[in-house]
Amino acid sequence: MIKKDSSPKKNSDRFSYIYVLVAVLFFSLLLRLGYLQIFQYGKYSALAESQRTRTDDLLPRRGKILFSDKDGNSSVVSATREAESAFLEPRAVKDVDYMVDKLSDILWRFKQRETERREKLLDDTGQYSLEEIEERKKEKSTVSPEDLKNKEEQAINNLKNDLQRKLADPKDPYEPMISSYEKFDEQTIKELKDANLKGVRFEKYYERYYPEQTLAAQVLGYVRQQDDGIIKGEYGIEAGMDDVLQGRAGFLEAERDVVGRLISVSDVNTRPAEDGADVVLTIDPVVQTFAEDVAKQGRDRFGADKASIIVMDPYNGEIKAMANYPTYNPNKFSDIRDMAILRNNTVLDLFEPGSIFKPIVMGIAMDLGLVNPNTTMEDNGPLKLGKYIINTFDGKHLGTITMTRILEQSNNVGMVWVAQKIGADKLFEGLRHFGIGDKTGLPLNGEASKALPLPDTWSAVRLATLGFGQGVVVTPLQILASDVATINGGKLLAPHIVKEIRYPDGRTDKTQTNVVRQVISPDTANKLQAMLTSVVENGVAGSAKIKGYYVGGKTGTAQVADPKTGKYSSDKKIISFFGFAPADKPQFVVLITLDNPEGLSFASGTAAPMFRDLATKLLAYYMIPPSRTDTIIPKK
Repeated sequence: MIKKDSSPKKNSDRFSYIYVLVAVLFFSLLLRLGYLQIFQYGKYSALAESQRTRTDDLLPRRGKILFSDKDGNSSVVSATREAESAFLEPRAVKDVDYMVDKLSDILWRFKQRETERREKLLDDTGQYSLEEIEERKKEKSTVSPEDLKNKEEQAINNLKNDLQRKLADPKDPYEPMISSYEKFDEQTIKELKDANLKGVRFEKYYERYYPEQTLAAQVLGYVRQQDDGIIKGEYGIEAGMDDVLQGRAGFLEAERDVVGRLISVSDVNTRPAEDGADVVLTIDPVVQTFAEDVAKQGRDRFGADKASIIVMDPYNGEIKAMANYPTYNPNKFSDIRDMAILRNNTVLDLFEPGSIFKPIVMGIAMDLGLVNPNTTMEDNGPLKLGKYIINTFDGKHLGTITMTRILEQSNNVGMVWVAQKIGADKLFEGLRHFGIGDKTGLPLNGEASKALPLPDTWSAVRLATLGFGQGVVVTPLQILASDVATINGGKLLAPHIVKEIRYPDGRTDKTQTNVVRQVISPDTANKLQAMLTSVVENGVAGSAKIKGYYVGGKTGTAQVADPKTGKYSSDKKIISFFGFAPADKPQFVVLITLDNPEGLSFASGTAAPMFRDLATKLLAYYMIPPSRTDTIIPKK
């Protein structure tokens, strides 16, 4: 038998060990606390501060975009407004089947309205061709009532199944009712509120709104909300002037209690948000509407792929209209069939301008003293340059013709003679003086341009074809700005679309007329103005005539290069017309382009009458009285 040793000495040793261990631990703890308090104070102080202090972003209100009419009145075309949406809170739903039945009825009616609205929008904006519209009508007429009913029942069942899935988790706090790109209309919100369904929640949010719907859509662009809540412009003015419209975000930094409420006695560090500025454009809503109507009618009438129109003041460079058709509705930017529809073709499409380039070349030659309106040359047939043959558009040759007659008949052979008379170096210098190869600088997000090749790279063929607008590429806006200088006294203007910027603090920044340079003399410009008036009065642009007025202009037909072969396409072309009215002192200038109209189309039978239709409306809008009494019946 073994006995425990329980002597006092053994117990005393055991307690001594415990005392030492406790002392060591206590001393270690003191050292650790001292280290943390002295050497790690800053770190843990900041950590504690961050746990009770919260910084919230203060988002600015995005500025408005406005149009301005001829009387100086402004109208809002893009603004931020409060909207309402709805979502599901599955955990609050007591009777899932009841909810699914009631909600599916409301959502089905919403889906039907959205489908009808979308189809109408695609029709109205030209995203469906006339042939496609007819095909859809035909397809609908062949669907039997029974098939239609079965299709609807299947769609409703799919909707119910989707709702059952979303409501399956009784702990789920949130489920969307519709896709992220969809928006409930006011009718649906009303029906949801009237139904008083438990588990349907409503929320307010801010959205960008375009009250004029499709008007100037490609000019305005649209916006997207980023993950940080900031609204970012996409395309058009919304993108090009985003920094001005967006403003600057602020912040609120303050101490909060455990549930997130502000502690009233604590210090508050704040920087208020700076709201964005309002941007007033030179676009006149009336002129824009006229231009869009004519673009739509012309595109549909002549079976073109697309149509674009620019209206500009020839003396201050203000853009009064910039129309593109087909178009879209920036309120429903997801309702597009092709991303290309978002492009503003007037500043993004590069093309060879063709005969609307001829006034510029003629102006250079006249200003150099090489020719005058009555100078003659001999057009005795096609020109052969190497392996290339240059002919007139109609194959007719008129013998001895004046410079005025060359423009009247849009004679390519005559313009080759003019270009050769100028020579490569002087022609290059003159074209650059006219701004060919330069951007206009409009804040429209991604303006295209292509440099004019140096003259030492030009072949004899390029020099010749430049005389009638081939071998050079421009955008519609760039060629319009250059053409304007031929009829406004010889001044190259910087086109502008921003009239003024209105800042929240009351400051305004007005855009002034910018004369880039004098490109030809006023005398040369006056003679060109008269020559272009004669193009309408006596030449190929007779279909642009307007009863009671003298107008001027120039037709253009541009060939389009095939990117695969590098050669000009046999079935693609861009038709254009540069026009102005009244002829003696133009109130406006217009450029119209039509891409690939059907058939053997020329500008004289397409873009020229479109100009006539638009100019007639504009002359009435600007209340310009007739200047002639003779009766003129426009050529059809």
